[in-house]
Amino acid sequence: MLSVLTNNLSKIRGLFSGLPAVASVALVALLYLSGNLNFIEQKIQDERFRYIQRDATSDTVLISIDSFSLKEVGVWPWPRRIHGHLLDNLVKAGANRVAFNLDFSSNSNIEDDRLFSEALQRAAGKVVMIAFQQHQRVGKANIFSTNAPIDSFAQHAVTVAANIRPDMDGIIRRYTIFQDIGDKKVLTLPAVLANSRGITNSVFSIDFGIRPSSIPIIPYSDILFNRIDPKILKGKNILIGATAIELGNHLAVPIYQALPSSIVLVEAIESLSQNRAIAQIHPLAVLFLMLMLGIFIGRKFKNWTWQKGILILALSLSSLVAASTFLYALAPVSIDLTPLLAVLIVSALVGWTQQIDIQTLAAFRSSMALKNQDEFVRSIIDNTFDGIFVFTANGNIEFFNDTAKKLFGYEKEEISGKNISYIIGNKRSENKKNISPIDPAYFKAGETETLGIKNDGLTFPIELSISKIETPISTHKLERRRVPRISYLCTVRDISERKLEEAEFNDRHTVMTDNSRIISMSEMASGLAHEINQPLTAIFGYLEGVRRRLVNISIVPENIIESIEKALKQADRTREILRRTRSATQKIELNRSPINLNSVAEEVVDLLKFDISRYGASVHLDLQPDLPLVEIDEIQIQQVLINLARNGMEAMAELPTLSRYLIIQTRHNEDDQVEVSVKDNGPGFSDDIKDKIFFPFATTKKDGIGIGLSICESIIENHEGSISTEKQQNGPMVFTFTLPKAIVDNAVPNSDEDFGALPKRITQRSD
Repeated sequence: MLSVLTNNLSKIRGLFSGLPAVASVALVALLYLSGNLNFIEQKIQDERFRYIQRDATSDTVLISIDSFSLKEVGVWPWPRRIHGHLLDNLVKAGANRVAFNLDFSSNSNIEDDRLFSEALQRAAGKVVMIAFQQHQRVGKANIFSTNAPIDSFAQHAVTVAANIRPDMDGIIRRYTIFQDIGDKKVLTLPAVLANSRGITNSVFSIDFGIRPSSIPIIPYSDILFNRIDPKILKGKNILIGATAIELGNHLAVPIYQALPSSIVLVEAIESLSQNRAIAQIHPLAVLFLMLMLGIFIGRKFKNWTWQKGILILALSLSSLVAASTFLYALAPVSIDLTPLLAVLIVSALVGWTQQIDIQTLAAFRSSMALKNQDEFVRSIIDNTFDGIFVFTANGNIEFFNDTAKKLFGYEKEEISGKNISYIIGNKRSENKKNISPIDPAYFKAGETETLGIKNDGLTFPIELSISKIETPISTHKLERRRVPRISYLCTVRDISERKLEEAEFNDRHTVMTDNSRIISMSEMASGLAHEINQPLTAIFGYLEGVRRRLVNISIVPENIIESIEKALKQADRTREILRRTRSATQKIELNRSPINLNSVAEEVVDLLKFDISRYGASVHLDLQPDLPLVEIDEIQIQQVLINLARNGMEAMAELPTLSRYLIIQTRHNEDDQVEVSVKDNGPGFSDDIKDKIFFPFATTKKDGIGIGLSICESIIENHEGSISTEKQQNGPMVFTFTLPKAIVDNAVPNSDEDFGALPKRITQRSD
């Protein structure tokens, strides 16, 4: 029973021992099938072309439009009557087929086209002309345009396809037997000239081992002017095409870097004619070979010594290279060699890795990881934005990072071991020896604000965050400590700029609050005076009428008339009180200056950051660049924007957070005024209040008193502007005010120079 169990365990262990080899095969197979090994395979194939070469047959002759012919015949393109004359010479010489690798898809002059068409007719079906299809993108549409010989030529010639498409790296390696031209499948030029109709594989690799130098090439001008023996051309297939560099018709190819497209076509023709159209072994066959190599060789590397493993690996790689090369030399067959080589190499590496002492490797990796982690953490601490230092339970500094060094002006060696009172406190004694130590217990855990002391004695506001670090007592037998080791980790940040910003903000807020209070009192006084004056005037009129009537009645007691006169005096006194109250609460004088409203909008967003956070709103600025200046009281216009923005955020308070979307927009409108719009997604207001929304005491808020928008209207009107509101259909609520642009003389800098380049769109979101 025990022996059976042992045997089964051995089989299971043997089964799992082959998993790394199978994993190696799977990894290489994934790389192979995803095309990541193609570039290596292409290099191997290029080397085969370089070392296994052969000559071209003389069955296909290239009539070359070379630089000599261009000089002799004239400027390109040549008149088509010349091509007709050349064709007549080739037919007289007994050429089998004549293929033009030239574009005849458009008309030339009528006489030349007629002469060339007659020459084609005399050739009696021997002429082959090319058509090709081009891919174009017009807008979003993909369009294929076809270039084919004009009808007067096509009726006397065989039309073939001649598109040459490169691989992903831009190099020509393959060609096809058929190509799509329009809605038809058309034989390609190499297939027609090589008479390869029986080939079933529609795509083949060109054998660039056929030497281009062995291709028969005759200059165009030599044929045109009858300078060669016609016997050379008898029974030959003729390809007429450009080879001159100045015509720019060169293609990237393996090993030769670049060849004229006509020579590439001859290479393809020769590959078919010599039965050297290279076929690729199917990927499934390659995968099978990979699996066999992994099972029978790859999985054994872990059991061989590294010397034996290297020897077997070298022999295996050499054998594969030799076998694939021999197969390629005998037949036009190419086997993908890269995945087979990769399987052996990866399997060898995996096997040798398994032989390494796992414990030694683990210890080494652990040591390196700790070292790297220590360096990584130290680098982070030294390069953080905050100063960091560590001090002991006695308050003595034992670590000081680079940022802290810059903040306090001490070198690490200079401050190490010193008490934290050297760098923290309200002031420092002129004699550093008399500095009193600070007890760490003085600081509370968490963040606190205090003063930092620089090396030169200057103080600056800082924010401290202190954390207690307690190193527990080890249970190791060599541990001698009886109490935990206490240290404090302190992060420090210079908040000088923040304090200045807070002071500036408070000053601005105080000024705006005072102005708002004065304006509010003025508006309220005006409103109250308006409301009280009407009934007061009526009272005054009624009393005066009664007094006049009673004066003419002799029986009225004198004290009644006296009382009425006293009432009239009190009514008149009330009117005077109202007049003085309005005078005492008159609007503050405008302090105007040329301002860019974009900068005002940006500052308003900064002033509203607490409201933005409280209401959970998103505020976006859509600011027009190069906005004209306006001559305004900046603080009052800020108050208008703040009031409109707050109203918008309050109106959206009941909406989902993502819908609380407020936009402040500036633009230079068609009336040559500067326009500011505040848009929110709130519900708006009813039609009955729309026409009096800017009246004093008109409000849609439950707890509002209705003077905010009235104040806004007064401020804008005092600036010769106007304010309006509208609720867009299924859109936002919009408040818009316009201000006249400032008249600025040439001595005043333009807005760009004064305020800097302003962003087109600035977004601020609440946390």
